Amino acid sequence: MSIFSNYAYVFFVCEGKNEEAALLWIHENHKMGFAEENYSLDFMRTRGRKSWDKLRNQCFQFSYDGDVAVFYLLDSKREERENLRS
Repeated sequence: MSIFSNYAYVFFVCEGKNEEAALLWIHENHKMGFAEENYSLDFMRTRGRKSWDKLRNQCFQFSYDGDVAVFYLLDSKREERENLRS
């Protein structure tokens, strides 16, 4: 059972290029562990305020028939991301 099975849809966001490369490798090699139609890589380069606003709108604009998660991939404990529900 995957942690992602708790969500109807998952958006992935990456802190930098290393995380993007790792996530793309996992995706391209079909190692994600859940169905491709249940997640999006469209916002993985979300870094600025405007792109976070677009992601927030996307999360709340549609019904996903369940909970939606945003997984923020980073390689440093010092990195943080604001709460999307502001």
